[in-house]
Amino acid sequence: RVALRSSLSTTVVKTVFTTGRSTTLAHGPTSADAAEPDNPWLARSVLNVSHAGGDLEAPHSTLYAMKTGVRAGADVLEMDVRLSADGHLIVHHDETVDRTTEATGLASAMPLAELQALDNAYWFVPDCWSCRDRDPSEYALRAIRTGQRPAPAGYTPEDFRIPSLLDVVQAFPHRLLDIEIKGSYPADVPTAEALAAFVEEHGIAHRVLVASFHTDLLARFKQLAPDVPTSPSLGEVAEWFVTRG
Repeated sequence: RVALRSSLSTTVVKTVFTTGRSTTLAHGPTSADAAEPDNPWLARSVLNVSHAGGDLEAPHSTLYAMKTGVRAGADVLEMDVRLSADGHLIVHHDETVDRTTEATGLASAMPLAELQALDNAYWFVPDCWSCRDRDPSEYALRAIRTGQRPAPAGYTPEDFRIPSLLDVVQAFPHRLLDIEIKGSYPADVPTAEALAAFVEEHGIAHRVLVASFHTDLLARFKQLAPDVPTSPSLGEVAEWFVTRG
């Protein structure tokens, strides 16, 4: 079973392919907290998917974004994972920290503690992922992470840092997770291997969908976690369109 993902800001329209049929999952309100059958990805006709927690509506890939997405009705949290310098799975899109934080440099060169000290909402303004030319007053969520500005009611400074995957799993124990392995093959095989081990260790295979743009990277993950649902890579999508007859 694989799922084809197409991002629409905070909502993702998904087509789930099973043997002999396909079902389109379109936008609409549902709850992800009810008891799920064996495969919750195929159980309902509608899933609301929050891209990066709520891309352009909240700071990209922060717990703040994910919490606001869930409160708005998201059933599924979509995210990207990489490895920190000390081997932790972090939820972060870019290779560097430049676009979202006050720092610069490769995320993979920094240990988790250093990454989590950064302000991951530093450059956020609504509807612009990393605009550097706005008036300082428009960066309304800047400095909450560092304690120089109070957090909104119901949130904490930690909600504005770069989260680990463990942070996300612990914060959302009943939410479906759509996880993309970032990077390339073979350089980021360790990320795929770490994710497979993490899914098994924490017993979350039933609520995880794993994706990657790279066929070989995804294939390595599937070797290690054959029972975890995956989305097709770009190569697999192209092959499907070419061969479907």
